[in-house]
Amino acid sequence: MLLECHWQDPAGDGVIPGKLFEYIGARRPILSLGSITAEASIIVRDNDLGLATNDPEQIKPKLLEWLAQKKPNGRVPDIGHAADEKFQRQSQFRKIDELMRKVVDSARS
Repeated sequence: MLLECHWQDPAGDGVIPGKLFEYIGARRPILSLGSITAEASIIVRDNDLGLATNDPEQIKPKLLEWLAQKKPNGRVPDIGHAADEKFQRQSQFRKIDELMRKVVDSARS
């Protein structure tokens, strides 16, 4: 698993570190610590990319689960491909392309 840390300060909640997208691209589970209202934490939580919390009572069992998964295979399983694919540039460009086509088509009418 990969560790993603950010400030426990609401002023930084809108900051999404580029490292988060590298972690998603690596398809490794993420443990996100810091502000649980931060956009990065929300991305981890809403897309089932790992665990976003500061609660030791949630962190401990998750770490134990990951260790148990690692023991027989030598590694924790990758995150699902659907979660990874959602954040790839190609997927994001498709969304922008669709939006731009709608805007242009609307302007023509």
